[in-house]
Amino acid sequence: MRDSYHLGVSYGKFDIAKLIESLRILPRSSEDEDSREPALGVEIGGIHSAEALLLARYFMYEQVYFHHVRRIYDHHLIEFMKTLYGAGGYKFDVAFHLDQTDNEVLAKMRLAAKDEVAPGAASARAILKRGHFRRVYTRNPSDESLVESAIKAGNLVPSSEQTDLSPAYFLTDKLNEEFCADTIYYDKYFQSTNSTVFPVLMPDERIETSTQVSEVIRNIPLTKVTYIFANSSAAERVTDWIAKNRVAIFNGGQK
Repeated sequence: MRDSYHLGVSYGKFDIAKLIESLRILPRSSEDEDSREPALGVEIGGIHSAEALLLARYFMYEQVYFHHVRRIYDHHLIEFMKTLYGAGGYKFDVAFHLDQTDNEVLAKMRLAAKDEVAPGAASARAILKRGHFRRVYTRNPSDESLVESAIKAGNLVPSSEQTDLSPAYFLTDKLNEEFCADTIYYDKYFQSTNSTVFPVLMPDERIETSTQVSEVIRNIPLTKVTYIFANSSAAERVTDWIAKNRVAIFNGGQK
């Protein structure tokens, strides 16, 4: 709700008063043979407020927290911080930690951005001068179908240790061959577990799970994000290359 307010968007809102009023500490099950471990749950009257919270969270992740510009700025900031502190350079004593405020980091970032040969200069300029990498590809269900069909047909063969079968992975692999490795950045996030299962107190005092009670909660999708970014100076060329070669790559080289 805080983020929604400051961003000026409406989909982060829900009936927080009703949700808090219905919160209860409940056993995970009312059946003796099942788990009696206590968990945070709701009375059935608060299930719609819980649905609204979970939908608000889903929309905020999809529209804000995993927005491609925010994700690439995270990457540039991480790269700058790695350069700033170096391997083992961030000390874990209290005095040093408390000394690392935004002011100190931003001041060092501004100095680096002014000097083209300074360590971390590229990352600093990407952040302060909007020279960030540009998105050249994002997840597409049609491409996922192409890749899945090509793998089943044996036209596209993943490596034995490969767990990422997303189209963006196969594209990135080819892009790194075609362009300088520093030009391309592949960003992914696959939500692996569903955290929306909680106990619900029914009118007859029995306990059900949220996914049994609510079809809405049962069908909230897991968040999947895949982006390919390219250096701003090469983004147009990379985008053109993807447009010309995408289908052939997803078909395992078959036109």
